[in-house]
Amino acid sequence: MFNPCFSQKKKKQSGVNPLAQKFTETENSYLTGFVLKDMQSGSMVYEHNANKNFVLGSNTKIFTLLGGLHILKDSIASFQYITKGDSLIIWPMGDPTFLHSEFSKQPAFDFLKETSKHIYLAHGRYKGGKFGEKWAWDNYDRDIQTEITDFPIYGNVVSYKILPNGKSNICPDLATMYFAENTTSNGAKRISRLAENNNLRIPANLQSGYFQKIPLTLDPSLQAGLLTDTLLAAGHSTTSVVAIQKANIPAKYSVKYNAKTLNVYKALLKNNESLFGEQLLLNYCASLNKPLSTEAGIQESLKYFTFPKENLSWKDGSGLSPLNMSTPNTIVAALEQINTKVNNPDLMFKIFGGNKTDHIYAQQGGLENTYNTSGYIIGKSGKKYVFSFLNNNVNNPGETKVYVNNLLKFIQENY
Repeated sequence: MFNPCFSQKKKKQSGVNPLAQKFTETENSYLTGFVLKDMQSGSMVYEHNANKNFVLGSNTKIFTLLGGLHILKDSIASFQYITKGDSLIIWPMGDPTFLHSEFSKQPAFDFLKETSKHIYLAHGRYKGGKFGEKWAWDNYDRDIQTEITDFPIYGNVVSYKILPNGKSNICPDLATMYFAENTTSNGAKRISRLAENNNLRIPANLQSGYFQKIPLTLDPSLQAGLLTDTLLAAGHSTTSVVAIQKANIPAKYSVKYNAKTLNVYKALLKNNESLFGEQLLLNYCASLNKPLSTEAGIQESLKYFTFPKENLSWKDGSGLSPLNMSTPNTIVAALEQINTKVNNPDLMFKIFGGNKTDHIYAQQGGLENTYNTSGYIIGKSGKKYVFSFLNNNVNNPGETKVYVNNLLKFIQENY
């Protein structure tokens, strides 16, 4: 029987690892894998199913992060560009932060706002699909699953909220811009979007404080139109931005950077949505002047991994694909390499977040029937540990989360 609070006590045997005793005390009906290592000595504290493969869910982002730490500079590249006469031609680089609401500073947009040239938005570098391999088809209008594009704009979502005065605020307001139509739906509890366009069905009686993000379905003309409208709203006296098919980049070009990569990594691990993980893989390709694709971004990242990769099945940047699989040992090896690369405890905490009072900072989450968490623990002894705790075939993820958190708290208090 599942027991998240470890209340079924058994007499501890002399010489038995207390962590092993905790695992013995708790009988789970699902598959669990666990590794805890001392970061200073590299010695194994405890392992359980350490070399079994598990579906990773959001723990996939640990590998995406490691690739970025090796490939990107201190700021994320937003677009490459050239000027030619009265024209400014830009090649988007998959930057997820461009006009994203979480990033108030927008150097790349400010650069476009200040130019007096005609802007041409070049497309054709990304030839992949809108969604990743084996993603759930019916998540197309939920913010966990945004479309993959070479030019993310506004996070590839519409943000819809009801203000205290009862009025709605929509950003970007596609219906006002004649790109979409909104209709009212009686009885609906959430905003839904049609699969083939950006037309929204909005519940008739939304209350003050209601907030929802709805993914956009995008094409080059819509992206150019959104950029045009935003530039005009910012006071730029420009003709319309023109989308052109121009995949090849000249040998000589300049690059405009946007947000700090540290803040992008924090957003990658903090947010449930797919945007940051998937777009970062494309940005890795663009930064290396490689063809833009999810697979290429993964292959470029793998070149920097110093640990064995035969137990790693990596298919996307965010973990939405159920084909992302690996072992607790492999994840711990990636975390150890991240720690070596960052080499700054405060910076590491900023990237992973967590609770400083608990001294546990980790990436957590999963897909349906999974709950996984991997990261770092500072024990009461002052020792630092790296861990991976993977749980698959879970019947109740909420109960499993309690079980996982209790065990991590036990480690922090007793090691």
